Amino acid sequence: MYCQEMSWEILRTVPASRSLLCDFPVLNVIDATDAAKATFGEDVFGSALASLMASDADAKFLSRCISDLHSFFDEQGHFDRDPTAVSLYLSCHTLGLMDVYNKARRQLRFVITLAHLPEEPRKNKPPAILVTFTRPETYMSLCPILEGAPLHHASSEDVS
Repeated sequence: MYCQEMSWEILRTVPASRSLLCDFPVLNVIDATDAAKATFGEDVFGSALASLMASDADAKFLSRCISDLHSFFDEQGHFDRDPTAVSLYLSCHTLGLMDVYNKARRQLRFVITLAHLPEEPRKNKPPAILVTFTRPETYMSLCPILEGAPLHHASSEDVS
């Protein structure tokens, strides 16, 4: 079993895991957990991740974060600074609060986390991005060190 497969299978077994697996660097949805399908609908497959964002500011912020993440990797998804590190989880970044649309086009707020999953040449799998959507109250309860700390909206900083 490999990094992508193992990571994805673990998330799929967590009943409330609202996660999407996206191709890299385009970020079209290639798989979704049951909770993500319930939230975003079955037609989420093939959708661009940015199309789920509820505001232009969030979409721009997401694009900038992906661009920053992409700058660490070459065209094949190898870590530019250390090509020998491709067998490791190369990057995981919590973006913060972002607003997305569910399948009914109702706006919901989640803490969004991205993880870059390296390619798996033996399984002919290119690199991928794992995206998790966690309700703010759940995120805060999982991170006791943050108790009482305000969660800021991710795109509240300048996105120009």
